[in-house]
Amino acid sequence: MRYSRQLGVPLSPMPLVAVPWGLDTSPYTADPLSALLLRVLSVLFDETVAYNLILLVSFVLAGLAMYWLVEYLTRDRSAAALSGLAFAFSPYMLAQGKEHLGLVMTFWMPLFVLALVRAWRHGTWKSVLTCGGVYLVLVLFNYQYGLIAGVFAAVFSLTLWITGRPWRIAPGRGRFWKALPVLAVVVAVLVLLLLQLAASHPPEMGAQAALQFSARPWDYLLPAADGWALGYLTRGFILSHLHGGFLSESSLFIGYTVMALAALGLVLAFRRPATAVAEPPPLTGATRSRILEAMPDDRRRITFSVAACGLVAFILSMPPYFHLGSTRVYLPSCVFLEVFPSFRAYARFGISVMLSACVLAGLGLWRIDRALPSKKPRRVLLAVLMALVLLEFAIIPPFRSLDTGDTTDYYRWLAARPEATVAAMYPMYQLDDFHDYEYLFYQRLHRKALVNGARGGEAALFRDSVLDVTFPSTPGLLARLGTDLVLVLPGSYAELGPPHRNYTFPTDITRRPVPEGLSEVKRFSGCVAYRVTAPASDLVPLFAHGFFEPFMDPTGTFRHPADSRATVRIESYLHSSATCSITFEAACAAGTCDLAVSIDAIPAATARLTTGAATVKLQGVTLKPGTNELTLTSDGVLRALSEVPGYSGARVAMILGDIMVEEQR
Repeated sequence: MRYSRQLGVPLSPMPLVAVPWGLDTSPYTADPLSALLLRVLSVLFDETVAYNLILLVSFVLAGLAMYWLVEYLTRDRSAAALSGLAFAFSPYMLAQGKEHLGLVMTFWMPLFVLALVRAWRHGTWKSVLTCGGVYLVLVLFNYQYGLIAGVFAAVFSLTLWITGRPWRIAPGRGRFWKALPVLAVVVAVLVLLLLQLAASHPPEMGAQAALQFSARPWDYLLPAADGWALGYLTRGFILSHLHGGFLSESSLFIGYTVMALAALGLVLAFRRPATAVAEPPPLTGATRSRILEAMPDDRRRITFSVAACGLVAFILSMPPYFHLGSTRVYLPSCVFLEVFPSFRAYARFGISVMLSACVLAGLGLWRIDRALPSKKPRRVLLAVLMALVLLEFAIIPPFRSLDTGDTTDYYRWLAARPEATVAAMYPMYQLDDFHDYEYLFYQRLHRKALVNGARGGEAALFRDSVLDVTFPSTPGLLARLGTDLVLVLPGSYAELGPPHRNYTFPTDITRRPVPEGLSEVKRFSGCVAYRVTAPASDLVPLFAHGFFEPFMDPTGTFRHPADSRATVRIESYLHSSATCSITFEAACAAGTCDLAVSIDAIPAATARLTTGAATVKLQGVTLKPGTNELTLTSDGVLRALSEVPGYSGARVAMILGDIMVEEQR
């Protein structure tokens, strides 16, 4: 944002990323108030100051907001302090703080619930408008939290109405009718939110993303893998069951201390008083109640409503379906997937689960506090409970820092190259990979355009064809993109493996020959820089339809798993039709199969394949200028590539290697 403003470079598409197409940055600026805050702070200071200010203040405000909510419900500062601490330093907050700055601004959620409770209790237009205003600001800060908070409000209001036994109350006398304006405001804003998101964000990754980025029950029950005290017990299991590939969507641990107190608060809420119970006075050394005392009806209903919201959020955070034997069982998130396909990370409903658990834990501690004789034992108990919470939630290391002004010798060398230089970094990760974020992060210092950073569309298709820097056609394809320099990091190849979705197996890249068209210009301790000397390729194969994500096998060769029918687009930049050869390796996923190959629907060749890779070569193929379709059809059996991490859910019929297309002269 700062660079764009200083030099007049477009912010979207950003031309310095995913050359030559540029990067669509609208997903990063979709939340208006968050984007405005980031833009203002980045321009006034710089991106480092902006990031730190928002990150650190968000933790403080999250704790304060939860404190205010629980203190309002219990009038017990100890309970409010524990709930605030647990909410602010929950694994969800710690994980999102490392990855998604917009998602760490959770403080609007407790504030909205506080406004919602006040609007229900008072039923005045002022309280209703305040609730609607807080919700509107929440939505503008984060659309996803707007959706989650809207679901919370709907479940909360419905449960309040049901627990008030409306069948025993004359119409017009229940608080539900006072709460109707609140619900109407929330529903109206929620509908506008859904329409806005449906119009501005196309479906992204579909059901596969929903399966990956949804929660699993053990995510809430097992200590986070980064946990300082308990993480060693669960790290192996969690890392081997990373359904989304990233810890951020799996770090939802509620904490055993919070769970125990929340269970106490909920169980004791079932003790229904024989007669109406007045609101207990504030805690003092002289007035206290027994722990098993019946809860006021008003607070009982709030307790049940918060618990219902947590339960619904837990269910919605689960994947859209799971398999029970051979039967597919659908869960409510599948409805969201159909109505709202751009919302893909259902695990983020976990913030609503954590919010509900913290409120219930505060109510549980409030009940214990009322049974203790004086302030001193209450303070000792609070200190012990806080220590337990921090022990369960603390990450390794407890403090993370990065010198954003420091960089490597090869990035300093790149910074000294001519301003118009275009570079490609290898391994060429997906945009959502942390190492790809690192490439883009250091653009702040070297300020050179990168081929890396493709997000969907033609850029992503082209990227799949140049993943292997050692494949003979890669230099020409990179030249077609205008690439001047290629920087290869051999150490990164040796450290690869899950969750990297393309570079699946570690390999020694130095054992593979450098193709013609790459000329070494500089060698560093952790990087080798090459100049692209190959002419721009006039024939570009793109794995267009029917293919799953490619992966690098243990030998360092890239494989492209495919369905029974797949299409490769061959883009010809020649001015006239040309006779060409097309060469690739192919194998059956299981057993033997017949492969039929056609060019623009005209049969071109057939081949008998086994599970071992065989070379398929088409000679004398005529390719016209523009788009040519190479269609491959296999009669092989579909099977899951269980031996390849991350591909157990993919049903594959054939596996192709990279494709070489050459003009025959």
